[in-house]
Amino acid sequence: MNFFKVFFTALVFIYSNFLAAQNLKGIDFELERINEEKNVFLSVISSREDACLLKFFSGDCLERLDVDYQEGMRRFNMRRQEVFKAKRREKVKVRREKRGKNLNY
Repeated sequence: MNFFKVFFTALVFIYSNFLAAQNLKGIDFELERINEEKNVFLSVISSREDACLLKFFSGDCLERLDVDYQEGMRRFNMRRQEVFKAKRREKVKVRREKRGKNLNY
């Protein structure tokens, strides 16, 4: 009877760690996707900058470009922070579950 209890506990522990690892991989995938979108955004900003610099009066164009760049970077940083928060919440959830299992046995 004791062997089955230990075996079952080990099986549940392994399964819960597997699920947590899958969730964290999804979060890492989201970070990679954000970085790819950021690189595309930066290339668009770069091409817009080149177009602005070709103009004779480029002050207004460069000011709008700077505002767009700052807003875009702020959006990317906020999205990354949300992903990091979700990752921290997932780790807390796993630790809480492990703690609860340790207290029950």
